[in-house]
Amino acid sequence: MIKLNLLLFVLMLLFTGAFAPLPENIVPCHRNDPDIANCIKNRVNELKPRLATGKIAKDFSVPQLEPLSLDTIQMSRGTEFKAVFTNLLVRGPSNFEIEKIKVDLDSLVFDFVIFLPKLEYKGKYSLKIKLLLLDIAGKGDVTGSLDNTRARVRLRGVRYQKDGKTYMKFERFQFKIQVSSSKIHLDNLFNGDATLGQIGNQFINDNIDLFLSEVTPGLEKSLAETFTEVANDILKAATLDEIFP
Repeated sequence: MIKLNLLLFVLMLLFTGAFAPLPENIVPCHRNDPDIANCIKNRVNELKPRLATGKIAKDFSVPQLEPLSLDTIQMSRGTEFKAVFTNLLVRGPSNFEIEKIKVDLDSLVFDFVIFLPKLEYKGKYSLKIKLLLLDIAGKGDVTGSLDNTRARVRLRGVRYQKDGKTYMKFERFQFKIQVSSSKIHLDNLFNGDATLGQIGNQFINDNIDLFLSEVTPGLEKSLAETFTEVANDILKAATLDEIFP
């Protein structure tokens, strides 16, 4: 759940850096560029040091990536998985890499592969889940790490007219998330019972792939809905000609 919402934020900033109106000192990518995908990648890479601090230009800023602060993440999968994570602080997102970009401006289809080598996080949690046959519940501090996370994203845009000008908006995004390895530690499981807490944490980490497989599909759906809304809010500020002159 943490990794997906983090990727949402990174993708939002990547999208802002590549497509949204930016200060004059940042050159946009032109639609006739024969290698526009590489242009977009270069623009985002140029912005990476500024994205870490959030200071893009004198009068243009975004929330900082280092460390990344996430207020609240809520997730639910039926009656067997309910969790809320709050006050999350994540280190490492500014090291994201764009591995692949494929752009088709005629059909407004954009494919990305984004890689995050290592993320470390801490915050608060409250959860009640069932993993295999074990019921796990608790409320307290959470810490963890994610290694070698990849997000495969497809954005499909459509053109529309407003006040005689052409704008772009996106249909629902498609996300696929892969994590090479992950660790998590939940303090105060089972009302602070130290023995049961140790067993619960060990059980979750021993079955981390199952844990992730249980929650990822629903979260990918939620992420797609949220990011579609965020991206379309960004795109309202510029015409298609302003985004790709």
